[in-house]
Amino acid sequence: MKNTIWIIGGIVLLISFVVYTLSQESYTEGVSVNTEEALSEAKLTNGETIQLTAEESALEVKANEKKIILSGLGMTCSSCKAAVSAGLKSAKEISSFYVNLGEDRATVVFNPDQINIESIKQAVADVGYVVSEVKEVE
Repeated sequence: MKNTIWIIGGIVLLISFVVYTLSQESYTEGVSVNTEEALSEAKLTNGETIQLTAEESALEVKANEKKIILSGLGMTCSSCKAAVSAGLKSAKEISSFYVNLGEDRATVVFNPDQINIESIKQAVADVGYVVSEVKEVE
């Protein structure tokens, strides 16, 4: 009986570690980020500006790609961040993304010839979150 309790405790610890690790994940291929950098300002296509974190700014946009910001997702914890990340990762046509739990948003880079914004929003909806607003970065 005592061994069973130790085994169950070990399994719980392992699951906790996996959940924590997944919550820290962002999908940025080949991007090296200095997280101590200050916020940077980005111009939106509607003429407004927005402050992006170093991780969000580091997402490279190629000539045929767009960068959008999905906001108002309703994320409140690291499990929410992991779920949104999993949803975006399931859309294979997305080039890269970063989920910002503190700002309740996801920054996504994609090729509009391969996937549209509605499909990206649906990938988020498929894991239980609704995109309140989409902003396009110039």
